[in-house]
Amino acid sequence: MADRRLEELVDTAEINGLITAYCRNIDLNNPDGVAALFADDAVIDYGQSFPPRMVGPAALAAALRESLGNVDATSHHCSNAQIWFDGPDDAHGITYLYAWHRFAGRPDFHLWAQYHDRYRKVPDVGWRFAFRSIRMYGSESVDDRNFDMIGRHAGRAPEGTDAPQVH
Repeated sequence: MADRRLEELVDTAEINGLITAYCRNIDLNNPDGVAALFADDAVIDYGQSFPPRMVGPAALAAALRESLGNVDATSHHCSNAQIWFDGPDDAHGITYLYAWHRFAGRPDFHLWAQYHDRYRKVPDVGWRFAFRSIRMYGSESVDDRNFDMIGRHAGRAPEGTDAPQVH
């Protein structure tokens, strides 16, 4: 029991590093670097403003090349990460997101959201995203209808997650 708890502490730190690497590579406009953080069969769902349910790193990199090419600068900030382990090589989590985007000739775009993730430990590679979706609280200067919105429900986890219930 104590050994597994220690392993989960190390794994949590590695998953938090994965989350941070995602933000850094997005902000560096490095689609291939972002894609390298995903398992080969990963499913990515960023809402209606992106291709629906992309599968695999190559599809994600192609979508990011197109979308990030229209952005002058971004700054993604993840916090309040909660990670739950489903086994020694599988976990899921929710991470809060604030993201700023600068576009030429139009107002900056601000986004407040959550990432809903599944993580998998890939042999000889380490932790990778197996699933990533975004659920939005709100935004400025963008049409919210292009995203899956989060409702506010005291006492229960966001719909569609396996997160433990809040008591």
